[in-house]
Amino acid sequence: MLTVNSNIKNHDELIIERDNLCTQIESGNPFFANQNVVFSKKETSQFDQGQFCEVRADVVTGKAIQEFYEKKLELSLDRSRRLPQAPSVANAVALSYLRVGETDKAIKVFQNALAMDKNYFPAIANLARCYSIKGDFERALRIYEKLEKENKNDVRFLINIALLHLNNKNIDDALAYFKKAQKIEPMNYSVLNNIGMIYLIKGNLSSAISLFRNALKNKNDDYTIYNNLGVCFVALNNVDKSLYYFKIAYRLNKSGKNVINNLSNVLQKIGDHESVISLVDDFLQAHPEDVGMRNLISWSYFQMELYQKCLRELKRTADYINPESKNEIASVFNNMGIVYKKINKISKAEGFFLKSLQTYTDPDVIVYYNLIHFYFGLKRLDKAKTIIDESLVLFKDNPIILSYLGDYYSNTLDYETAQEIYYKVLNIDSKILTPYLRLSTICADVYEDTESALELLK
Repeated sequence: MLTVNSNIKNHDELIIERDNLCTQIESGNPFFANQNVVFSKKETSQFDQGQFCEVRADVVTGKAIQEFYEKKLELSLDRSRRLPQAPSVANAVALSYLRVGETDKAIKVFQNALAMDKNYFPAIANLARCYSIKGDFERALRIYEKLEKENKNDVRFLINIALLHLNNKNIDDALAYFKKAQKIEPMNYSVLNNIGMIYLIKGNLSSAISLFRNALKNKNDDYTIYNNLGVCFVALNNVDKSLYYFKIAYRLNKSGKNVINNLSNVLQKIGDHESVISLVDDFLQAHPEDVGMRNLISWSYFQMELYQKCLRELKRTADYINPESKNEIASVFNNMGIVYKKINKISKAEGFFLKSLQTYTDPDVIVYYNLIHFYFGLKRLDKAKTIIDESLVLFKDNPIILSYLGDYYSNTLDYETAQEIYYKVLNIDSKILTPYLRLSTICADVYEDTESALELLK
């Protein structure tokens, strides 16, 4: 909403995410003209990949607490003052900077370590990791490839090369390197998890499931693998199994955003909105700025008809969005317009729908659908026609908007024009039901042609 990634649309939109890479799987029904307005959201499922391998880095499992790393940085700096010429100490300091998000400082200190010893292996490897974080793909790749040639049986560098390719959407190259790593360590759970993830992206769900289950044989307490199995079963529309795996993932990592997001999406599908609110509220206590999670909880409040609470969350969401993110703000305005319409505050609803249109830098057709529908509901046909004309300039031959145009002419008794437009819609997309219903009604009620009316309903 439901990923993350945070608009709420009427069709399901599963976004399988891993860092910068996402593949969308769409399912559900098309948006039919003249249905209820649509609360704008994006439903997402997120999978987890393995992390880049650090060299001689202490690993903290569970919560990677910022305070812990800041304290570790203080200790590393203190040690470096006592041992200023030790490359291993400089490497430890640089890793501490890296873990608190000071990548530029980490690069400088790794370079200092290499000035002490140009062949100091950990600093070379971790410097490549920094370049990958900075998005310098070529420089990181050159270092990792050199290290891989010098350390043929060390899968860490094969994994990191694969992840670099994955970050750059070179999926086939990534798969080739993961498979090289698999030949060296056939049951390495991180390798199996990542190969499974690539098969998931490619839509080979049976192979992905098999790989994830093999990964569990070697690492049955890794929440990311359970999470990824859950994503597979979401793609297979198997709610029970996806719920089963997401719940295990949540028990293993109750602070993981991806897990909470995915579990909440499935719970929303089965109507368990109270559980969603409980899950997400706990997360927001620690991360109040998370806009995606606020969208999740506002959608559940909306579904439970707790409209005041929904408005409260939407207002908080708007407060946390970066003012430069105009499209995200516009999406919140659209949703607020829908909620105000639900509680019959018509002028406020209209105001937020219009603010949404004015705020978008990349116009969203959903807002036009909602505003047109809003004006039709109030029988303000001239206003509806104005928005229809405006939207057709932006979304030429959009079948839903054209259906609304047909409705306008039907409501103003220009049945001949209405018929022409409805048939045009069907030529664009014959699966949209509304034009058949409208044409059937015109045949039966206006022209008293019952036979044609029934034929259209077939």
